[in-house]
Amino acid sequence: MPFVRIVHQRRFAAGWIMNQVFDSAEETQPRISHIAALRSGSVGEATALASHRGAALFPALLIVMIVAGLARSWIATGLDSLQIDEAWHAVAGVSYVRTGDFRLNPEHPPLVKLWVGATMPASYVLRPFRVLDDKVDERKFIDENHSLANNPAWAQRQMRVSMFALNGALLIALGFCLRRAVGSSLALVAVAWLLIDPTIAAHLPVVLTDLPVALLSSITVLQAVFAFRSWRVRDLSLASTALGLTLATKHSALVMGFAILLLGLACAFAWKRSESSNLTVTARLTRLAAVFLGAYAILWGCYGFRFDERGASAAQAELAEGTKAGAFNRPIDDKISDLSRPSSRAPIQLALDWRMLPRAYLWGLADIARVGLEGRTDTYVLGKLFRGDTPWYFFPLMIAIKLPLGLLCFALAGGAMLARRRTRIRVARYALPLAVLLGWMALHMFLLMRGNSGYAGVRHALTVYPVIAVLAGVPIVTAVASKSWLARSVGVAGLVLTLAMVVPKMRPWEYFNELIGGPDNAWRSFSDEGVDSGQRVGELVRYYNDHLRDSKVPVYDFYGVCEPDRKLYKLGFAELGADPNDPARSLEGVVFVSTTAMVPSPLYDYAAFRQAGPAARFGNLLVLQGKFDIPWLPAERKSTAAFEELSKSSPDKALAEKLLIEVTELYPQDYQSTFELANLQLERGDKQAAVRAYEQARKYARGNSYSAVNLLTEQIEALNRGQSARVIRAPWLE
Repeated sequence: MPFVRIVHQRRFAAGWIMNQVFDSAEETQPRISHIAALRSGSVGEATALASHRGAALFPALLIVMIVAGLARSWIATGLDSLQIDEAWHAVAGVSYVRTGDFRLNPEHPPLVKLWVGATMPASYVLRPFRVLDDKVDERKFIDENHSLANNPAWAQRQMRVSMFALNGALLIALGFCLRRAVGSSLALVAVAWLLIDPTIAAHLPVVLTDLPVALLSSITVLQAVFAFRSWRVRDLSLASTALGLTLATKHSALVMGFAILLLGLACAFAWKRSESSNLTVTARLTRLAAVFLGAYAILWGCYGFRFDERGASAAQAELAEGTKAGAFNRPIDDKISDLSRPSSRAPIQLALDWRMLPRAYLWGLADIARVGLEGRTDTYVLGKLFRGDTPWYFFPLMIAIKLPLGLLCFALAGGAMLARRRTRIRVARYALPLAVLLGWMALHMFLLMRGNSGYAGVRHALTVYPVIAVLAGVPIVTAVASKSWLARSVGVAGLVLTLAMVVPKMRPWEYFNELIGGPDNAWRSFSDEGVDSGQRVGELVRYYNDHLRDSKVPVYDFYGVCEPDRKLYKLGFAELGADPNDPARSLEGVVFVSTTAMVPSPLYDYAAFRQAGPAARFGNLLVLQGKFDIPWLPAERKSTAAFEELSKSSPDKALAEKLLIEVTELYPQDYQSTFELANLQLERGDKQAAVRAYEQARKYARGNSYSAVNLLTEQIEALNRGQSARVIRAPWLE
């Protein structure tokens, strides 16, 4: 009997050790004491030792997983060139760090750009600033700086390493936050799901703000839960730091800041079970205010605690010259006045007048408000084109078809298990962190569904991915902890099957799951930046060098290679605007085109391209060859020539107006050209001609661009009343 009792005790301890090896120190300590009380001698000591080893094993497992995930991303994204905005962020970041000047690319707060700028080698060349005339000119300046003054392939490698380091560090921080919030097992599985997801893998090396703000948002929410549950100075300091860094990453974090404020107020007045329950409400409110003051200071610190966007030397020189030529590409007063909604203009103008935030931050906020709330470009969704608008169901649908099917099924199952409390996860213990995470996901999705930012695709919804990963981890943890071998087998098999299906995928930016036909066919239903965002330029150049460089066949670029890259790689494209008077309605040769341009459109529709089978395909870059009948081609040649003329530093506006008049005669459906024609006519004082052009633009914009129709209606009414009116800015220019 003593022998049987000893064996039973040791089996009990061994089973307990295996079940608890991944539990956090906070979870295991009470149990160590309990087991020690029941088991004497070596069994209690073994239990405590196993718990200590389990706590020590978590960081090692987390880091190994993240390193493996980064390696997978490095390989899978190896074919990707720069996303269309990466050079813009990187050059701006270098200028911030080296000059203290924030005039370049103020569309987003500076944290990610500062990080990349600080890690770029000193050999990266930064050209002197020059006068910038609107976004097109700024992008040209930045693209020339990146591609012509530097080695872009070398620079991209540096940028990738920098972003892997940043996002890897944020994943580690998120893992430790989740460990404290929901336990070690669920934290590890949630981070694993994030690393498995192709969309996350695609964003890990990319110089964009979307993934960093997604990870920081979840970190901030969890740190806020810890802070407002304990009210300890350490937790409050971490919450303040996380909030400040999130605000310095993307303007959308303002919404999260408001949510954190509501959470803090609720906990200050209502939370009773706290380690610092002796604190008065006033003391808690004081500490809550300190959290936001600290975050506010971090945001200002990222701008060098300066309201003016210009570096000190530049500001002094321009002040002496009596000029603001070196400021933003568009004056901030014009930027704010571009907003059509008074509810958007008033708070930004108030913050500007009272210098409540840095001017560069407010410039970007005005830009984002116009783009995200008032609409920018068209969205093609499941066979229907939404002009300047995003349907409410776009983002839920995008998440459903971008997530791997295994991850999607596990997330749905996890949500159902939590709702029914059929899980080994201690729902009562983790109720507050889980509830706040789910509430944050619901709030963010609600705002996305109310907004108008579908042009960017799924990357604007990355903020909910960490929460989805937590939900998807619940069935896995429950299955592994189950006594049923069937449950364990199903859980592990689902995870392994998902790994096998998605990890080998190259070009993960273009990934879609099987619900929409996979990466090969999803482009037939969508045209946003999640389908293609310019990353196939490198493959285009290789194909050109291998097959077309020595050929006399005309080559046309409908993919959108920027002019500096054309010069760098010596790409001899035939120019559509080279002869605006060419009446030919067809073109013959080789055409590079993105699948995003192939969707049906009432304006400049590429029906001839859709009917042609590709000679080659690289992800969502198509190579077409043949003769293509394009009825609107003469109008497109004139429109291209007109806008190229207007983009010059000293444009011939009379020539541009003449070309645009001819466009409206040949192809009156082109309301964008008519819109610009009306502006030119108003600028030279011909109000009657401007009204006629505005009316024609409105006629063809109806049903295509609601934001343009509203702007045009206001302008026409003002001119008909005899009021002085300024040139209006087209919404598609942002």
